[in-house]
Amino acid sequence: MSTDQGPLRHDQVALGALLNVYLLGLIPTDKVLSGRGHSAVIIIVMVVEIMAMATAIPMILLVWTLRAIVPRSAPTLFCAAPAA
Repeated sequence: MSTDQGPLRHDQVALGALLNVYLLGLIPTDKVLSGRGHSAVIIIVMVVEIMAMATAIPMILLVWTLRAIVPRSAPTLFCAAPAA
């Protein structure tokens, strides 16, 4: 199934499934969003969002590509301040 903008995103599918399960009465009202604060859920959401940004912003992809091409011995753009 796809829309005019492309295929459905995974977060849209998950939200739709949660809403359908709630509306069918399979999950009580007080339990619908009870797992959203678990650390594993937060980490997975952060990783998914970071990857979505990386694929949406061509500059990030360019930087990652250049990191793979430029040798490790090349000078870096950002240097730490010398130790006092």
